[in-house]
Amino acid sequence: MLLYHPATDFYHCWMRFASLLCQRNSRGIEADRARIMDFYLCFPHELLACRLPASYSKELRALVRLLPNSYENPYSTRQAFPQLKRVQSHVVMDMVGKDILVPQAYREGHLQPEADPRVDELLQAVAGNWLSRDAAWHQLAVSVLLDVPLNGKDGLKHRSGLMEYKYDA
Repeated sequence: MLLYHPATDFYHCWMRFASLLCQRNSRGIEADRARIMDFYLCFPHELLACRLPASYSKELRALVRLLPNSYENPYSTRQAFPQLKRVQSHVVMDMVGKDILVPQAYREGHLQPEADPRVDELLQAVAGNWLSRDAAWHQLAVSVLLDVPLNGKDGLKHRSGLMEYKYDA
């Protein structure tokens, strides 16, 4: 039996990453943060298991509970998150190969768009075509996850439980 899930679709992932890059403008985003945020865009109900800062937790959890659960939740986040890495890596390499992301920044673990108005227009157009399930939820989730520090104890890696945080510099 053949099953489709948008989480593993290359073009769907491309649009999700474009939307994340548009939120950060020219500053870019850490590659690990983008991977975690992409996971939560695919499986928003998994955000209920994430330890969010108290100031955002109540409002975001209420919005997540209102979302229809239109996709299968992963049987195991420990399996689903690493499986997403393959398609996410291909998307990032495609963006680097098409001169959308700065190659040197990518090598340093940072996804930074090229300083070209055409790149910005392309990312805006692609992100605009991607219809998230709920714009209010998407805006709040992205802003909350961007505000949480990435590394160390109580960082996004630690709070989500999706990545190792103990050996961060």
